[in-house]
Amino acid sequence: MKSKKKKFIIIAAVAICVVIFALAIKAQSIYTSTISNKQMSAEKTPNKSSGTIQTGGENQGSANGAGENGENSAASGKLSNASGSSSSKGVSKSNGKNGQTSLNKGSSSKNSGTSAVNSQKSDNQSSLEIIDAVHGNKVIFQKSIQGVDGQTVGYATQKALDAAKMSYTTRGSGSTIYFSDIGGLKERAEGPMSGWCFYVKKKGQSQFTKSNVGSGQYVLKNGDSVMWKYVKNGM
Repeated sequence: MKSKKKKFIIIAAVAICVVIFALAIKAQSIYTSTISNKQMSAEKTPNKSSGTIQTGGENQGSANGAGENGENSAASGKLSNASGSSSSKGVSKSNGKNGQTSLNKGSSSKNSGTSAVNSQKSDNQSSLEIIDAVHGNKVIFQKSIQGVDGQTVGYATQKALDAAKMSYTTRGSGSTIYFSDIGGLKERAEGPMSGWCFYVKKKGQSQFTKSNVGSGQYVLKNGDSVMWKYVKNGM
């Protein structure tokens, strides 16, 4: 029994020694690994600092390069602006001249248009004239009249004399109206055949023509002009 106990103790002691030895080896391994990691960390830290310093230098160089490029770009921009300004001035002057030419053309067109309108108005303008042919072709009444299209000579004459508040005397009405006195010049006052006759100058014509119908029957058009004459012989 004693020998068995001794063997058991010896085996247990050996086992404990083996375990302690194994633990020591493992501890040594852990220690060695820890030291190696610390050394590697220490080596990496200076490298990072150097890299940072180098990067900072590169950044500074980049900044300097950017500054130089910025100055060059600014100088180029100034030159471009100067050229653009000169070009703009040239274009502005050119545009000014072109604009002046356009204005002149526009003015000419407006003047031409105004002349055309005035010419059209002149063509459509009618007039009424009353002349004393017995006493030296004296003009006793003259007026431009408008809107005579479709009116008779008698109606247009009455309307104009009423507007001018000039005295006159008529017989009949409508298509049979007859003017026996205008402005105090009465029929037969200068002889048995003396009295009033009217003449019409149609639009586009240059001369007045005596009508062969009464003033209440002659229908006017725009642009026609009327002239009344006091004559010794109305035939």
